[in-house]
Amino acid sequence: MKLASLPITTYGFQLLMFGRRKEGLTPDQYRDHYENVHIPLMKNLTGDTFPLTHVRHYVKRDGPPDFPAAVLMGNQADFDYDAVAVLTYRDKAHFDANWAFLRMKRRRN
Repeated sequence: MKLASLPITTYGFQLLMFGRRKEGLTPDQYRDHYENVHIPLMKNLTGDTFPLTHVRHYVKRDGPPDFPAAVLMGNQADFDYDAVAVLTYRDKAHFDANWAFLRMKRRRN
């Protein structure tokens, strides 16, 4: 069986972002807001400067009241975030354009 070959593309710039939920939100509420409000809003606002990829990974958390992280290695204190996002840009200029746009928007508010 012959597999189709895919072009190999290397992008020049990746960024890791760590996100923390707002106090009072459950992990499920945080994820729902991030996926269904934040990301669509950012795509709409930033247009062509939005990252090529924005892959999100969420920390698995057990139930209330404190929603501790489901830790296999390390300590609870190591997980003071709820999501890790990997943002991929074509190059540094693409990254700079995206962040310049976001800084400009922040100054207006």
